[in-house]
Amino acid sequence: MMILLIAIIGLAIDVGFVYVNYARLRRGVDGAAVNAANQFKENYTITDLKKAAREFLVLNDVPGAAATVETCDSNPAVFKPGDCPDLVADPTALKRKLVYVEATMPVDLFFLSVIGISSTTVRASSTSEAASVDVILAIDTSDSMAWEGDGIPGQQNGPLEDPSICNADNSGDTTPGECHPFEEIKVAALAFADQLYFPYDRVGIVTFDTNPNTTNNGAPSEPSTPVLELSNTFANVQGALRGLNIYQGNPCPPPDNGDGSFSNYNMIGRCRAYDSTSKYIGGYCPIQKYNIVHGIPASIDESWCNNTNIGGGLQIGGNTFSTATPVRNEALWVMILLTDGIPNFGYGTNGTPFCPEAYIRVSPQCQDNTPSVRHTLAGSPTLYDVDDYARDMADNLVNQDVIIFAIGLGADTALPAADSLLHYIAEDAAAAINKPKGIYYPGATASQLQQIFQAIANNIATRIAH
Repeated sequence: MMILLIAIIGLAIDVGFVYVNYARLRRGVDGAAVNAANQFKENYTITDLKKAAREFLVLNDVPGAAATVETCDSNPAVFKPGDCPDLVADPTALKRKLVYVEATMPVDLFFLSVIGISSTTVRASSTSEAASVDVILAIDTSDSMAWEGDGIPGQQNGPLEDPSICNADNSGDTTPGECHPFEEIKVAALAFADQLYFPYDRVGIVTFDTNPNTTNNGAPSEPSTPVLELSNTFANVQGALRGLNIYQGNPCPPPDNGDGSFSNYNMIGRCRAYDSTSKYIGGYCPIQKYNIVHGIPASIDESWCNNTNIGGGLQIGGNTFSTATPVRNEALWVMILLTDGIPNFGYGTNGTPFCPEAYIRVSPQCQDNTPSVRHTLAGSPTLYDVDDYARDMADNLVNQDVIIFAIGLGADTALPAADSLLHYIAEDAAAAINKPKGIYYPGATASQLQQIFQAIANNIATRIAH
């Protein structure tokens, strides 16, 4: 009986030891699959993924494990039927970033070795999926994006603060334009896009500023289409980013009323002003100057001179997700919003302005500067301001399961009206309805942009598929 009891105890110990090692192998394989999936990027190789998986097994103290790593590109047969669609037969199929990891590990036995069974092999497998990503870059292209002048932080009125000069300047680098910090934005966005895995991932580009196109009744309209629809071709994304310019408008005509104002005040919109020596002195609003000089109350036409339409950028970006060809509901939808200022203008794709006349000549313009007070367009149309509009557009995005990352560039975004809004867009709107939230990066400098975009890339998470 004692011999039988010892045998039963020995068997239980050996089996328990096998299960302990299997559990350790299983955890290691799950982690290795996730780690390998994180390596999906432009020009990845299967060798890169295998190395990442095996390194993770070693780091998790899984000794002697032999790992097999496969993807849809290397061996689609290891996945479930339909997991790796034939992209030639169906170009609109969701292109999935799947990694299959299988590992085996020998386990030494103790008591069973007495009867000649000295070891066994445990096996575990896991499939990880890095989400195919649709990313919209919503970039502020207002003329203030040349505020660093000749590339020197704090530089005032340098020649390259003139958008018409810095947009056209190409000093021989690979990114046309020498508007700063706008050039650093383009460089960081290009580096971010280069980490994605085309054609599995797609990138679209939306810009927002004021682009007045004067009609017969003087009402300008913001473009309602993105600079680039969601594209799965890196060359298209690269070309679109390199070709971005900041808003420059037209040069202002010389004042002709003897009081510094313009008789041609129907030139609605923001123009470039120069002093008597032809030195650029900033953006200017002819109709506002005329109205102030002649004692005319603020009118909605004056609001067209502002050019930070954050709500418009969010709205156009949201439309781009839902009108893409094809719409990929299974993909991870991400928006990266980058702005250097407070929203001071807003009108939707239907041309409706959201700037209460009472707030046109105050600072910050076009809003009540009370972020805690929220108005609705239906309930309080005369009080509905650009802050309300931008928050509503953020709500629409998170209801579509869009994860928003917001980057506040420069000191102005630390002001309460901007800081509260950007925090809401990236985090609070999603948290209020228990949706996945993004991250708000406040007070960023141009030199930090690549690091921030890298952090965003790292936060686009992977998941265990099955």
